Amino acid sequence: MKAKSHTIAVVVFAAVLFGILFACVRGACFGSPADMAEDETQSWKVYHSDRLGFSFRYPDAYYLLERELGDGHRGRLSLVLTEDTEENRAVREGKSPGREGPVAISFDVYQSPDEPTISAWVTGNALSNFQLSRGKYEEVAVAGKPALYYSWSGLYEADNYVLMHQDYLLSIVVTYIFPDDLIRRDFEKIIKTLEFF
Repeated sequence: MKAKSHTIAVVVFAAVLFGILFACVRGACFGSPADMAEDETQSWKVYHSDRLGFSFRYPDAYYLLERELGDGHRGRLSLVLTEDTEENRAVREGKSPGREGPVAISFDVYQSPDEPTISAWVTGNALSNFQLSRGKYEEVAVAGKPALYYSWSGLYEADNYVLMHQDYLLSIVVTYIFPDDLIRRDFEKIIKTLEFF
């Protein structure tokens, strides 16, 4: 009788333990991975522009440099996020001896492009760097807007999203060295915080 009670106790204990482990794997113990990522981004810095009609969040570990690169005829704004180090700031601000720029996340805003569609800009404009890709892009959605996604390889590896908003084209790029680099993971989280208004 004692052995039977012991066996029942072990089976009940194993069932409870299995239930707890199953719940934890599904995220019920500590919140789902998506909930944790959402909570993480809530404490990030915010870039917000009423003029451009979008905002996004980015980690404190990044330095944001905003530069107007237009030629007077057509506006072009570049928002560049790099790891916030003294060396990266000096390079981005032009205070460092010439060298290649660091890996970065860039939001490039092109006012009224000549190309009538996103795909025409991607395949026909040298600024897209599509000529450095494998010649294929995917149709995706970014913050509810139709977009094109492709990867290219130059000095660095890069992932690129392109979409239209208001009267401008937005090209969002991350450059990296290795596929599992932190900046690439941060890029995907930043993309998920993007909001248009």
